[in-house]
Amino acid sequence: MLGNCLKKARQKNALSQEEVCTNICSVRQLSRIENNQSLPSLELFILLVNELDVDTFEVMQTLTNQLIGKKTNMSIYACKKPSYSKVEDS
Repeated sequence: MLGNCLKKARQKNALSQEEVCTNICSVRQLSRIENNQSLPSLELFILLVNELDVDTFEVMQTLTNQLIGKKTNMSIYACKKPSYSKVEDS
């Protein structure tokens, strides 16, 4: 999810966690975010995407598509059309 996107961007830019975190957050906090164990605040999210030179809109679009995909997959089972059998009058 979000952590995966940020980690891929960091690796694509050949940056270490230490380099990204300078004056932003602790390495431990970034590690927890990248491993999807924690979510950053909006402020921290903006700082990280700016540091990683990532388009915020692109990240949000990717996350939205992932969430829609999960909801769609789950809704297949939750929204099945019920089958009704004809009840005969007695």
